[in-house]
Amino acid sequence: MNIRIIILIALAAAVFSIAAGAEINETQGDGGGNGTYPPGWNETPTPVVTATAVPEPTPVEVEPECEVMDGVQIRGEVVDAATQFAPFTWTGQNFAGLYYDVGRNLMSDSLTSTVTVPDTIESGDLAYTAYRVESCYANPEIGEYFEIGWFGERYMAINGKPYLLSPIIFEMDEHDKKTLAAGDAWWLGNGYSLVVLRIDCNENRVWLLLFKDGVNVASSVIQPHETGDWFGNRMDISGFPGAYDVAMWNAPTTSTFVYQENVGSEADVPIFSVYVDTIFCGTVTNITQLKYAMLIDDDLVSVIETGTGMMEMETVTPESVRLVNNKRIKLYMNSDIRIAEDLRIRVADDRDENGFNNYRYYPYVRHECPAPYPGPTPIPTPTPTPTPHPADGPVEIRGEVINLTGAQTEDILWSASNFAAFWYDLDDDLMTETLTIMAGALNNPANDRTIDDGALVYTTHPAFQEYELYTEEGLTVESANDGGDTGYWIEGWLAESYVAINSRADKLCTPRVEFEGDDKKTLSTGEGWELGGGFSLTADKINLEHDLVLFSLCKDGKEIDYEMVSTNGTQQDRVYTYTQDIGGEADIPVFSCYVDAVFRGVDSNIVQVKYVFLIDNDVMEIDSGDTFGIMEATVSSSEIILKNDDDDIDLDMDATERIMGNMYFRTADDDSAIRFYPMAEYTEPGVYEVRGTVVELDAANPSSSADQVWDYNNFAGFWYGLDDDLATETLTIDRSAISFPSDRVLDEGTVVYETYPVYREYELYKAEGLTVESDHPGGDCGYFIEGFMTYAYVAIDNNAYKLCRLLVEFEDDDKKTLATGEGWYLGGGFVLVPNQIDLEYEKVWFSLYKDGKELDSEVISCDSGIDHQDNVYTYTADIGGEDDVPVFTCYVDAVFRGTDSNIVQVKYVFLIDDEVLELGTGDRFGCMEVVTASSDEVTLKNDDAIGLGAGTTEHIMKDMYFKVADNYTVRFYPFVERTIRGAVPAPGEEPEESIPDSDGDGVPDLWDKEADTPPGYWVNSDGIGRKWGDMNGDGKLTSADALMLLQAAAGKIGL
Repeated sequence: MNIRIIILIALAAAVFSIAAGAEINETQGDGGGNGTYPPGWNETPTPVVTATAVPEPTPVEVEPECEVMDGVQIRGEVVDAATQFAPFTWTGQNFAGLYYDVGRNLMSDSLTSTVTVPDTIESGDLAYTAYRVESCYANPEIGEYFEIGWFGERYMAINGKPYLLSPIIFEMDEHDKKTLAAGDAWWLGNGYSLVVLRIDCNENRVWLLLFKDGVNVASSVIQPHETGDWFGNRMDISGFPGAYDVAMWNAPTTSTFVYQENVGSEADVPIFSVYVDTIFCGTVTNITQLKYAMLIDDDLVSVIETGTGMMEMETVTPESVRLVNNKRIKLYMNSDIRIAEDLRIRVADDRDENGFNNYRYYPYVRHECPAPYPGPTPIPTPTPTPTPHPADGPVEIRGEVINLTGAQTEDILWSASNFAAFWYDLDDDLMTETLTIMAGALNNPANDRTIDDGALVYTTHPAFQEYELYTEEGLTVESANDGGDTGYWIEGWLAESYVAINSRADKLCTPRVEFEGDDKKTLSTGEGWELGGGFSLTADKINLEHDLVLFSLCKDGKEIDYEMVSTNGTQQDRVYTYTQDIGGEADIPVFSCYVDAVFRGVDSNIVQVKYVFLIDNDVMEIDSGDTFGIMEATVSSSEIILKNDDDDIDLDMDATERIMGNMYFRTADDDSAIRFYPMAEYTEPGVYEVRGTVVELDAANPSSSADQVWDYNNFAGFWYGLDDDLATETLTIDRSAISFPSDRVLDEGTVVYETYPVYREYELYKAEGLTVESDHPGGDCGYFIEGFMTYAYVAIDNNAYKLCRLLVEFEDDDKKTLATGEGWYLGGGFVLVPNQIDLEYEKVWFSLYKDGKELDSEVISCDSGIDHQDNVYTYTADIGGEDDVPVFTCYVDAVFRGTDSNIVQVKYVFLIDDEVLELGTGDRFGCMEVVTASSDEVTLKNDDAIGLGAGTTEHIMKDMYFKVADNYTVRFYPFVERTIRGAVPAPGEEPEESIPDSDGDGVPDLWDKEADTPPGYWVNSDGIGRKWGDMNGDGKLTSADALMLLQAAAGKIGL
């Protein structure tokens, strides 16, 4: 008898036994929702009148959106087939796409290749072996299971059988928690959702329903720590990999909700389980906290029956399965071969250009879009307000630092060479912007820190640049302007790039798209391509018979041009150009593309375009007298000059002075020198490149006479402390490493990165003379800071190789106010909460949390007396083998009464991550290896050669790269990528969605046909309500209703 029939009969019995209009409470005895009941389970519900029934919610059958991520390629070790004389095996240790448990040093699958001739893997010579390994459920009540790596993904070996598999959809970590209120639905993935039907605080019970694609598949009543479901086929695993012993039995639980199904010939397959940890009884709603949830797919994979891809079953044992390729694999150069599932083999192209074929290859798995993770929530207290993640703050790109201790005797000049925010084109070595402080403007740190009127000058001009179409193919766009058919004029303007139409410096358009030589885009018939700026291109018709494409170009949804382009004539006929009269200039090429090919696709015809170029058709016209910040323009057709004619600029200590646009001067908090730099600040979401000084070797200078060294002053990506003039990082290329024109390879060991710690005082100590809690010499007054891979870290206890990320450091004038109970997300999972604020005795009770777990709690005084040391709150931790390291500190400045609650104000906040990055010799980051890791310094060298091929971007380590010009010279620079993702919820937070539901019946107003359903009514998917058990809809509970319920249980009628 299934659970649905039981409920219907129970409800019918209850209708017979109570007076019309009374409310019914369904209860279940000590039993499980999986159909296996312990002795004494009572199938007849007992009416209870003290608890009010909550209407069964109707799950919304819409899956949450999955954000499509860029594909990630996870590859294995590279093998050269030409020199491979013995079988080569990849495991989790040399192929990150295979299963590997680092904690237990366990692997579950392997791939072995035998190549008898350089370009072929014969049938049966590629073998994939997967074997089961022991794993424990996070939930201690349900024992163990076997997991198995299967082509880069974690699977469960059902009932221990390695040939019958199910992917693990998700598994909560042992520290994760999920809180749900009565009536809440939790989307689990794969069509499953868990609904909390009711929470009875008096009886300490939770009613849970599990849905699959909107259909209820399981239900149960859990009494935390007293009564849960039975778990069938619980495993107790002993032995070791390859020789396991397994005992299985049915076991009761005290807190676990279990959904097990018989799938095929397998009994009690554990599809879903979750541990009900506790119940919170709130003033508005009751809440339950869940842990250890695990979900697997209910669609099992039988490897014996199907094999997968080109791999077929060869051997099956109780411990493992072995598959081999059923066809010959040809290792063609520059090929990508699908083997099975997401496993592929990538074969190298012949890029050595030495006349010999390459047969290097590697296996890889590619992951496109990860399944949506249910997102376990932290413990309910505290509930921090989601704030932007610290990594998503503004990106600052600085120029060369100026340090004046006396009079300024020469001009100070910044260009793209020493100010990385200014526009620069590496391929053509183009730059147009300069910023100059005239000689004599600044004279003395003590009494002349002012740039007088007219002493600050910004200039820019247009520079000609060829279209990629012309450079690569010798073809032109349509244009009536001199030179406008082969190229255009580009101009840096306020640290951004623009197109100067018809070479006019004062008429600027934003560039939207510019394809490189190898970029391509395919469009199917009728497909629209959003180009940016409101522009879209559509291939309305593609005629394969006559090789014709009809394009339409739209702006803001309105068609502005259409053109029929032929691929059957000359190469020039393949060019589509849209010109427009804009900014008083005629026939300006706004859009152009080259039709590379048309061909037949699976569902429709397809066109492929190259050399796409687009500028905005909105023109920014600059006139003399226009002002930008404090700068005023003087304009000609060939040049723009900006000067601070009417405003001087005070370079006061510790100030940020705006110049124009997003450009500023930032000054040090130092009265002994005028130390400052220009900088541009970016806040819009995007990826920003912060570059270093350009290196160029050509015929005139074929080699370098000195090592090339980048530090904080010529590489803005490196960390720099302006106030104290602190810097620690350098990147060096040995002078003999490369030369023009033949040697473009940085050999192993010729690229060196070095860093070391330097001492810096806490702002608390500098401004107030107060100290933090620390047992280390000097650790109460300051700390050791170290730039590492362009980010600021704290070297704990002055150890260069023990690093913690610096998360928060307030300046002396920064302040933060918090109300009683308010959570402040600090970054890195840390939250500070003032639990209570006592105004009478001027005390604050703080709690500090990490990932929802309380780390520390302390009462701090904010007495207004003479000694303020008691106002300092410090949390220390033993981390990285060092004792009592100050992780968090703040100073309580004041407490006062707010409008609705008491408020505390804190200053001098300082926070480091409590996770330590311990560096050791041999550690690898990108192509760099740690060769020195001492308390004094850390040194890395490249342990792989770095080829500086024309037009390439070569990874160095972490976010650091070399970018190389696409021409015959050896011209390149280092850069780091900084990303602003926009405002995102703090880690551990789930974004709340507001779905209007006026009557609270579980059906959103948008679909609710009865928006005033009374509380306690059952509702259908349209929101139309009835009393529980009122089957004929007459508003009464009678014997007629009970008869209908019994008929439904017997299958005579449907509900």
